[in-house]
Amino acid sequence: MRIVVKVKTGSKIDEVKKVSLPADKRGENYEIKIKARPIEGQANQELIRTLSEFFRVPRDRVTIKSGLKSKNKIINIAD
Repeated sequence: MRIVVKVKTGSKIDEVKKVSLPADKRGENYEIKIKARPIEGQANQELIRTLSEFFRVPRDRVTIKSGLKSKNKIINIAD
């Protein structure tokens, strides 16, 4: 499954919210708030942890396909 996410860093809580926009051609749209700051990949690691808990899959099945240094990312979640 592919999802498109917009990440907001430095939040007080971790939160995953499905955005009610029409689905992007590359996947469903989500807005994700995470506590970590984008320093040395910490935000990306926390994003992977948060998504693995939300979708109830192991962390190694969640990969960032594009947008490593961007707030907008394409995420692949293996079945």
